[in-house]
Amino acid sequence: MRERLVAWAYLLGWKVVCRVPRRLAELAFRLVADWVWWRRGRSVQQLEANLGRVVAWSAGQAAPATSVTDLKELSRRGMRSYLRYWLEVFRLPVIPDTEILGRMRSTGEEQTAFRNMAAGGA
Repeated sequence: MRERLVAWAYLLGWKVVCRVPRRLAELAFRLVADWVWWRRGRSVQQLEANLGRVVAWSAGQAAPATSVTDLKELSRRGMRSYLRYWLEVFRLPVIPDTEILGRMRSTGEEQTAFRNMAAGGA
């Protein structure tokens, strides 16, 4: 049953998200991110545990160098970033090529990528 729900969610993402106005989609995904973060489920708890280790490591300490409040804000931003990633994945077919190129560092193979996208490939 869970697999069917996930499949329907992906289908909904591919079929609907690229058809609604960008600002509305951004707002919806941000609200979902904040809701998931607010629920404080296992995924958010794991994210905070991982971020706590990264923050401690980058500060050269064994314990987190940031407060619990700072870590929670960092995890909230991380959850928003993760949902923004999915928003961009679902909206990729309607993002203009110029916007895509303007947001990346070119390696000379971008036209190959655009040809593959136009052909429906990966």
